[in-house]
Amino acid sequence: MTLNLFNFIVLSVVAASFCACDSSPSTGNSNHEIPPPLIDNDAGVIFDNNELVTFELTVTPDDWDQLNKHIVEEIYVPARLSYSGYDVGKVGLRYKGSVGTLESCVDKNGKQICPKLSMKIKFNKYDKNKRFYGLKRLNFHSLMYDPSLMHDRLAYKMFRDMNVDAPRATHARLKINDKYMGVFSLVEQIDGRFTDNRFSPKGNGNLYKELWPTSKDAHYYDKGLKTNKESANHKGMIAFYAALSNASDAELVHVLETYADVKQLMRYLAVDSAILNWDGITAWYTENDYIANHNFYWYQLEGKNYFQLIPWDLDNTFSLCTGFRIVPAWDNLNVDCDKIYSVFDGEASVKAPACDPLMRAIALAAKSEYPAAVKQLIDGPFNLDTIFADIERWSKQIEDGVNNDLYGPGLEAWRDAVDSLKHELTLLHLRLKNTANGMPKPKPLELSINEVNDFETCDALEFALGALSYSNNRSSFSFRRNTDSPIDGLADTRINFEYRNEYDDPETGAWLQWGMSKLYFENMEPVDFSAAKITSIELTVKADTNRSLRVEFGSPLQSQGSEGICFGWTLNLSPDTKTFTLNLDDATFPDWVTKPPKENLKDIITEIEAISFIPEPKGVSSDGLFHDGKTDPGWIQIDDIIFKKTTLVTI
Repeated sequence: MTLNLFNFIVLSVVAASFCACDSSPSTGNSNHEIPPPLIDNDAGVIFDNNELVTFELTVTPDDWDQLNKHIVEEIYVPARLSYSGYDVGKVGLRYKGSVGTLESCVDKNGKQICPKLSMKIKFNKYDKNKRFYGLKRLNFHSLMYDPSLMHDRLAYKMFRDMNVDAPRATHARLKINDKYMGVFSLVEQIDGRFTDNRFSPKGNGNLYKELWPTSKDAHYYDKGLKTNKESANHKGMIAFYAALSNASDAELVHVLETYADVKQLMRYLAVDSAILNWDGITAWYTENDYIANHNFYWYQLEGKNYFQLIPWDLDNTFSLCTGFRIVPAWDNLNVDCDKIYSVFDGEASVKAPACDPLMRAIALAAKSEYPAAVKQLIDGPFNLDTIFADIERWSKQIEDGVNNDLYGPGLEAWRDAVDSLKHELTLLHLRLKNTANGMPKPKPLELSINEVNDFETCDALEFALGALSYSNNRSSFSFRRNTDSPIDGLADTRINFEYRNEYDDPETGAWLQWGMSKLYFENMEPVDFSAAKITSIELTVKADTNRSLRVEFGSPLQSQGSEGICFGWTLNLSPDTKTFTLNLDDATFPDWVTKPPKENLKDIITEIEAISFIPEPKGVSSDGLFHDGKTDPGWIQIDDIIFKKTTLVTI
């Protein structure tokens, strides 16, 4: 089943009630009052904990029903909290998220379709003076896009280790009404408590969430202000905007130095770039007259027109191939600001970062300041031995919790995802090291319609930058350049996978065993197969056993492509190497499609962005599930992809 990235996120999780059989032990002492130090001490005791702590909530049936009827409204309901067995008392509880993590998890009828949602606890909801280790709020992130469950914790630590003020994060169990909800990322709230802890003298400056200096209207800044709501006048932000708007390129760096800590911004961008945070400050989404970035905070030092940037929401990180490959990098100054870039198979549109005056100022300053920050990152926080030791320690901490998490990735898929994360980190480290050494940026692997695509000349980093793969949450899936017994020559490509039931429920899990790999054409730009006179695709393939492989077009013209309804071919593979010739005229929709869309293949082939490879699960029962603990482990190797063209014969 072929899915684009945003819809894959929605469809790769299942409709489930927010209850599960309790498989996590209680910690006892729930009848004890919370000890006084729990109220007064610094929250470091929570985030520096070497154990997987447990938060238990009790919600009345009526309040629980109310919460789940109004998921996207993010309303609070009362709940009673126990932390590691101690009674914290009455708190507010709500779901949290955004378009990608909350609204997409609810169908048109308001029914939850994701297995686990992020939540927020507000300690002072019903008692304004109530604190928990000095905190007013805590965030429980579901990590629905991250089967390794490590991205949040690792990324925030890298920022902090680079002396960039960032939230503290750890892992925690969450139970509601004695039902184990699973392992979550426990992330510190960025608010007045955060600024008091990080900034001197008192941390009483203005804090803005996801508001960039792009307006002279004070009301624009009201909506994102998180502190000083009764006294702030936003004069600093407005002055910052005005100075940027009126500056030439020659003046922008001076403006930046006047209003922000340039060295801090360089450290920020060094980490942001190293972890490939595609959904952060460098992603400038646009629709009609709207253009903005998100997932950040600005802190204005008290009494000064001086700002520092704080990162937020770091789950979309540590993946080399993203939909933003065609978008100019943040430090690319030679950009066309009239151009709109389509990302994620047309699901979103963005502009080049340097079209924004502040991003342009940062890019200009980076010419002299950025290399030192990159070197600092490589020599310190991005030491692979240190990072792998952290991951190993955290893995031991959460393993039992993951094993009992019915709505998480499952133990085996989680282990595979952690291994994949280490592989990505190795390549990300190499990429950053090349940058520090002044080497040209690696060119991502691209399909050529004029040459044999034999994967001989690209390396592992180039392949990873150009090849996209994803699957349902509990299956393991990777797509890499392969040099171990390739089909031909020195290398081919190999898909390694193990399909697993998403959940052991025929109504929700049967269709969710799927995985997909994609290879894109040059610059991810569409190719007109008709104009190029391409009539067929030839490729050489073999598999671990007799199994089917679906080869499909990736095209924005396919009206139901996000639902996996794409033109293509089904190949029957075996352990013997086979060469297939796929005639364009023979492309059809998958055989499971009962109501094919009314679209013409001749139109579709005029705009092909990618070729997709979808191994089909083998060994499922008639209900579409594996039973008795069975899974489907396997591999497929692909080599020598050729786009064949018509040739004119002159007599």
